[in-house]
Amino acid sequence: MSSSTRFFCILSFLSYALFGTSSNAAPAQVSFEEKSEQADFRLVSVAEKLDFAWDIAFLPNGDLLLSEYDGRLRLFQDRMQTQHIIDAVKETTPKGGLRGITPHPDFESNSLLYFCFADGSIDKNHTRIARARFKGLQISDLQTIFVADNASHDLAHYGCRLLWLNDDTLIATLGDRRHYMNEAQNLSNHYGTIIRINDDGSVPDDNPFVATPGVRPEIWVYGIRNAQGATFHPQTGQFWMADHGPYGGDEINIIYAGRNYGWPIATFGIDYDGSILTETPRLPQVEPPIFYWYPSVAPSSIAFYTGTEFPEWHGDLFVGTLQHRRLVRLEIQDGRVIRQEDLLAELNARIRDVSMGPDGSLYVLTDTGDGRLFRIEANSGGASD
Repeated sequence: MSSSTRFFCILSFLSYALFGTSSNAAPAQVSFEEKSEQADFRLVSVAEKLDFAWDIAFLPNGDLLLSEYDGRLRLFQDRMQTQHIIDAVKETTPKGGLRGITPHPDFESNSLLYFCFADGSIDKNHTRIARARFKGLQISDLQTIFVADNASHDLAHYGCRLLWLNDDTLIATLGDRRHYMNEAQNLSNHYGTIIRINDDGSVPDDNPFVATPGVRPEIWVYGIRNAQGATFHPQTGQFWMADHGPYGGDEINIIYAGRNYGWPIATFGIDYDGSILTETPRLPQVEPPIFYWYPSVAPSSIAFYTGTEFPEWHGDLFVGTLQHRRLVRLEIQDGRVIRQEDLLAELNARIRDVSMGPDGSLYVLTDTGDGRLFRIEANSGGASD
């Protein structure tokens, strides 16, 4: 199937899919209980048999929306008791397809839902961002608002985490596409960048490089490898990011507009063949990470805990990991990581997404062809002493 045909199929699905199938979601079941350093909790299964789900998004009314690689959307309503499925055209690869999703900040009035997805053929594919109306289980009026200049013959390092800033501009992470790491220092394309666009895809007038000749005006920061975690600090409002390193060197960064985050000229990791990538992990023109892992954990989504059920966790950063197969809790003090704790070892699953829900609960999504969605709850006795 050609790139244009594939894209038309995706758009056709998203534009014209009507009511999907619905069913009662699997009843919540306690999967296991765990005693951590600061709190006793249990892992409660909310949904099962998910097909490579990638992102969690909560709608203003509390409904939970999931994206899956093949373009399918799953909507959970009635306090997660009812599940609706909107089918999509199958992708040619399980590693491409639909990834990041997010409702517009004014979703209640405009019903706009935003998608970040892989488009193109196996031999040449890139990242697109689109928006559509999502009302009454129906997708309509879909339009592409951004096409990334990050084509690759590989099916990896798309990035695709979406996040809204307070001024209703949209942030999207874009990876280096694996074989183009040096392009992450080249601002004439979108490899290894985080972009910032308006809700219609236009470029904000105050982007840091908007007036710089030869630089893509959407670029907000650069020197990124494959960032899949993005969130705001609940007290400072700072933008925090998790970025995949190569062999070692996975990073947690605080993001400042216009900065260079180093990939691949400054990294704490080495290449997969053991070769040295950089002479030094720090350079004066590069913003250093506030925390890094060696060996790699492969960080995915990140979320600060802001609920009340576990007061000991308030302000801690939770990191999903793919290779490490743990949920990592990072204790933060004055913008620094002072303690790390690994959780959910018994689950032994790739953690694709971790999100705070509007109900104050922490939700965890696993990444397999038989994936599951969990909610973390306090045990009967509440938090431990």
